[in-house]
Amino acid sequence: MSVTGSLDGRIAWITGAGQGIGEAVAIVLAERGALCVVTDLNEMNAARTAETITNAGGQAFSLQLDVSNRDQVHDVFKTIVRRHDHVDVLVNNAGILAPTSFEDIPFNEWSRIMDVNVNGVFHCCQAVFLPMKAQGHGRIVNIASIAGRSTSDLGGAHYTTSKAAVLGLTRHVAKEGGPEITANAVCPGMIDTPLNTKYGTLEKIKEVVGQLALKRIGTAREVATVVVFLASDDACYITGESVEVDGGALMI
Repeated sequence: MSVTGSLDGRIAWITGAGQGIGEAVAIVLAERGALCVVTDLNEMNAARTAETITNAGGQAFSLQLDVSNRDQVHDVFKTIVRRHDHVDVLVNNAGILAPTSFEDIPFNEWSRIMDVNVNGVFHCCQAVFLPMKAQGHGRIVNIASIAGRSTSDLGGAHYTTSKAAVLGLTRHVAKEGGPEITANAVCPGMIDTPLNTKYGTLEKIKEVVGQLALKRIGTAREVATVVVFLASDDACYITGESVEVDGGALMI
């Protein structure tokens, strides 16, 4: 996908941007002219992504963030506003996965998945919501998963449930956020990221890829270009939607 809309001067906050899809999103946003606030639980990974951007001539800085911690989320937002006055784009990418079978999921594991994958998105959306409404413009893009539309190939029931919740939250934020804010979700399928390679065996990945129309694993950048399109003014009449980037996994 070619993204033509300039993001020059836009302030973009990306969570979970230390690696994988989040890193790619931050890099492509910066290529389009945005100043990227790179946040991640792993402070070193976040700093590395920001350094990659600045070394390429872009604008970025990094902050450590546990999205499940509401106070940290709001402190990060205040820091961004103190430095750059506002946030134009929020990309909620931070997420975790566990492959535990349903009958074996301990409640603390279930709760941790929900705290990061659902509550983290809620905290960040709520932090920017009223300020974006007040400034008259905002773009929110939530990274869900095709698991939220079906079931997960690699994750457990808690992962599937969390991503379905993100889709519902996205729709409602779009409903209440309009007309100033657009909110959309991107649903990746089998993408070549550290998360998928950590939990998916080579045999399982080959099995999933073999069922796809495009017969290959996707790249993080291919997801990022869709995210950046939705963050741009090219997508100004799209809200409350989910876009699958899955190589044909959910094709009917």
